[in-house]
Amino acid sequence: MRLVVLLAAALVMAPAAYAEGAHVGYPSSIAALGDSDTTGFDTVTPNRDAPQNSWSAGTNPAVNSVYLRILAASPRINGHASNFAEDGSGVTGLLRQARLAVGTHAEYVTIESGGNDACPDAKPVSLAQFQAGYVSDGSLCDPGWDAAGHPNPTRDAFLEQRFASYDAAMAAACGRFIHCRYDGDALVGLVPTLADFSFLGPNDPFVYTHPSVQGLAKMAAAAWDAGFDFGDARPPVSHARRTGRTVTLAATDAVGIEYRLKATGPWTRYAKAVRLAQGARLTWRAVDVNGNCEATHSLK
Repeated sequence: MRLVVLLAAALVMAPAAYAEGAHVGYPSSIAALGDSDTTGFDTVTPNRDAPQNSWSAGTNPAVNSVYLRILAASPRINGHASNFAEDGSGVTGLLRQARLAVGTHAEYVTIESGGNDACPDAKPVSLAQFQAGYVSDGSLCDPGWDAAGHPNPTRDAFLEQRFASYDAAMAAACGRFIHCRYDGDALVGLVPTLADFSFLGPNDPFVYTHPSVQGLAKMAAAAWDAGFDFGDARPPVSHARRTGRTVTLAATDAVGIEYRLKATGPWTRYAKAVRLAQGARLTWRAVDVNGNCEATHSLK
């Protein structure tokens, strides 16, 4: 069975004024979004969540979640892990979860989704529907593992094709945002054994359909290896060139630059020279591949 895709996004909250210091290194908070593969579902009690076993925000040392790996290097994050993942959630549920994460001012957010949108037992969700934010009815989305650990070839091939199209869509979506990092199919590429799936006895209605503690530990390791290098504490460097009312921005060691023309509000990814209206102030900052932001600059 192929595990679903991961998106990791570093969020930097909007400042209350024009000037803001650099944001570098380890985050001080984390939030997890996704479905039952992120809630620790069916790992302790049948048909129940066990958030301590989450690969993202869990506290079980046997899983060694992303949160615990950050905590081992930076105690600032201690106690600042939130899990908004929901069992049965599809891609449309992410927006609701993301709004909750914004309320916690999370600096680092992991996103895992897609499994419930690919359900072969219900009407499958097309790529167009997935891109538009469609969610299926939450039927089981497994490849029909038998007792010997062999998947049903037809269902397995279906999931391979469906996840490949979803992965491409999520990678493209992530590429639109300067603070987003796609995992490069790190979770999808895992090849689990039968022991990586939960089995809580013959009366468990979800036998072999969700990751076990061992499987979640493998997900945590894969996500960590594909994520940001938080040990990088050097911000990128940008500069501006102004000709009349037109400003051109450039940066070194950066994946991009974002700017805004108001004191607060959303940032815009820089793509071409910006022309300033009379009295307007331009504020910008560069962002590097590890989510580090330089201190903001401004001019008017």
